[in-house]
Parts: sequence; C-alpha cells; structure tokens
Amino acid sequence: MRILILGGTRFLGRRVAETLAAADHELTLLSRRPGSVPSGARQVCAERGAGLDALKGSRFDLVLDFICHDDAGPADVAASVAPERYVLISSTWVPRLWSGDRADELGPGAGPAAAAAVNFPPVTVNYLSGKVRAEQAVARLRQAGHDAVSLRLPIMLGAGDHTGRLDFYRHRLADGGPLIAVAGGSNHAQIAVMEDLAQALVRWIDTADIGRLPVWEGLPGEGCSVRAILERMAASAGTTADLVDVPVAELARHFPAYLEQEPFWRESALAVTAANIYAATGMVPAAFGHGLPALAARPIIDLRTEELRFLANRQAH
Repeated sequence: MRILILGGTRFLGRRVAETLAAADHELTLLSRRPGSVPSGARQVCAERGAGLDALKGSRFDLVLDFICHDDAGPADVAASVAPERYVLISSTWVPRLWSGDRADELGPGAGPAAAAAVNFPPVTVNYLSGKVRAEQAVARLRQAGHDAVSLRLPIMLGAGDHTGRLDFYRHRLADGGPLIAVAGGSNHAQIAVMEDLAQALVRWIDTADIGRLPVWEGLPGEGCSVRAILERMAASAGTTADLVDVPVAELARHFPAYLEQEPFWRESALAVTAANIYAATGMVPAAFGHGLPALAARPIIDLRTEELRFLANRQAH
C-alpha cells in the first residue's frame, strides 16, 4: 500500500512506521520534527498545513493521522491527498468527558463542565476536546461517503516514551524511599505495551475491514489496579515498592501538586468492546510488565523532595 503517516517519528508512530516499512509498504512520513525514518521511506519535514500543501494531488491507499486535534484536520487531509482510507488516532480517555464507560461510545461532545467532574487539568481538557472535534469531523467524512474511522488508543508504556509517565514512578522506586499510592492505588488502569499495540495496529490495517465501524479501540483487556502496576514495576527491577496509601482529599488539601503530576490516579477501566483491534485480529494483548526497562537512578526532582517531606510529616502526626 501507499501509506502516509502524519507524525510517525517518535514512540508508537515511529514503531508503526518501522513495521509497515519492513512489510514493503510505500511509506511517506509528514512531521515537523526531522528525524530518522525507516529505510526506503520518504520524509516531508514541515508543519501539518505546509506539508499537506506539498503533497497536494498525491494519492494514498491509507493515511494514519497521529497529530490531528481539531475539526479541520480530517477534511484537510481528504482535500489534499484523497486517501482511500483515513484513520484518526484518538484516545480512550475521550468518552470520560461525558462520563462514558465504553471505549467505542459516541458521545454528545465535550467541554470544561463535563471534564471538571473527572478532575481533568485544563491541558487534558483541551487535548481531549480537540480529539472530540476531530472525531466529529471523521463522522462527517463518513456521512459524505469516505472510508474514515477513529481509533482510540489507551496509555502506552515502552521504550522511547516521550510522555515520562513511566519515569514518574521509575525515579521514585529507584531511590528506595516510600512513595504515595493515591487512594491506595485501587483504581484500575488499562495500559498497553507499546510494541505489542504497534503490532496489533499494523495487523488491524492489513486484515480487518476497518471501515465497518466508526470508532475502534485498542484496550489491552480489563486492566489491573495501579497498586499492582507499581508492584510489578518494582518486581521487574528486583526491588519492592514501599507504598503509602493517601486519600485523594488529603492530597488535594495538603499536596495538590502531586495530584497534578501523578499520571495514573485518574485512570478507570472501560469496557472492552466488539470494536477492539486485538479481538478483530485474533491477538492476545501482552500483560503489563512485559519488557519493562530496569530502574535507573536519576537526580531527585523538587516534587520528590516535597513528597518525602509530606510523608515524613504525615507519619510524625
């Protein structure tokens, strides 16, 4: 296939590009970041709009759009390169903006009022609201006869993760001190192994009738508690996690900065659906903990110093 990837130079996008190139697809990457691309692939290094202008009139069998976050993006792609199939990469957090409990649920939209109910910070509200607008634009493309879908993906961990979610806890486990388990870490998170999800996505492209549903999802099963995740991270490095249970309300009163940065406490499990790409391709998701990197000591960051002080004061009282 002739495939255009918007993004594709880091983390999941990069791994998907490498896998597609290895399968002899004709690959073009559009990214504003210069970087290494798979052998034989073409790179267009430009901002999204300028890059699509440079590709105007080209024809692609498939477009994978990792970087769209507004309602104009899908239509711009359709007008510029007229793909046979278009896939918007979205997020399984999107339904939480309207308190949805299914990862493939089409909702009424999103806004700050709905997001406030699930304690999302403004940056997350803006990101997810943009994805909602993009998904609605994909729905309009479908109504106009285009083969266009949204693919919602969960949090991923793996080599090259630029989000730093894994490092947040790796640093804490590495120094051997106690660390906070928000609300005991009892909430469930559905975290995918990046390499595993990349393989599922490519197999889904190759084998599934992806246009038959408007929204697909990539949840790796029912998930497990955040506490279990932290314990598995520690076990993979040959250590144990000294977890201290702290209620959300107490942190909100005395240490709100921790809630702002801790990456997993807002997670909650969504129902795996018939639109799951693992099920559609016959793949069994890898269990969390597979291939986790070893812990590496890092300089103590300011928040960690505050965390240890908070825990010491809490114990003293």
